[in-house]
Amino acid sequence: MNLRTALGSTLMTLALCDALAMVLLDQRGFREQDFANYHPDGSLGRRLLTRARDLMHGGPKMPVVRGDAGFNELLLEITNRHLGMTCVVDDRGLLLGVFTDGDLRRLLTRCESPGALSAGEAWRLSRRDPDEPPVRCSTVPPDTLAVECQRLMRDSEITVLVVSDDGRRPLGVIRLQDIVRAGLG
Repeated sequence: MNLRTALGSTLMTLALCDALAMVLLDQRGFREQDFANYHPDGSLGRRLLTRARDLMHGGPKMPVVRGDAGFNELLLEITNRHLGMTCVVDDRGLLLGVFTDGDLRRLLTRCESPGALSAGEAWRLSRRDPDEPPVRCSTVPPDTLAVECQRLMRDSEITVLVVSDDGRRPLGVIRLQDIVRAGLG
């Protein structure tokens, strides 16, 4: 037996065993989710098990400021939380929108004295087109897969999603950077 025959025989045996294993897994109803449960630290396991709640910045780490707060408070919240953004909420804690570093740059080109604005006014004036009605902020439930969050961010050309049970009250935020850092992007 020469080397080529031996390698070919080995490859054919491996292919046959792979095919047999797939048929048996299919017959037993074994799904990707089952694989993830047995191999949670592998890349497929992480992709199938990691959810928005696992990566979000919530509780005292969540950047949030009331809409009636001053502009300086808005800037301090963005700076102190080190996430490049903050949620802007109304007096009941309901989400008005997200104010990012990019919004700050847009606002500075449009407004001569942003320091006189409230956080809510700064958010409204920083929207991409101030003549159009404000676009609803993108939110996801806590159990959303992190890879789905990544897809939503890329499709929407944004870098942060608000995590919320009801789409109105923020529980935390998840950034594209968090997903990439977790090895999912």
